[in-house]
Amino acid sequence: MSHESKAFEGALRRRARRLGYLVKKSRRGICSDDFGGFALLCARTNVIFWGSRFDLSCEDVRAFLDARAFAPSITRVTGDSEPELYAPDA
Repeated sequence: MSHESKAFEGALRRRARRLGYLVKKSRRGICSDDFGGFALLCARTNVIFWGSRFDLSCEDVRAFLDARAFAPSITRVTGDSEPELYAPDA
């Protein structure tokens, strides 16, 4: 792993923490229920929010955090699908 990718991962982890999430990287090898990538967890409850099979890439996490920073109402996830973006009625 290059120094740049470690720095990028560290930046993603810090940014996720500020938004109330944790970024976990798989430590196991690739198998049927672990694709060797990342998972996003709720920092308060430590429950997997997205990527339960460690199937997220750094870019997936970055895109989610970008969307979350501009749309703070992302709170629903259905199964292993991508989190839904919605704005609650005001």
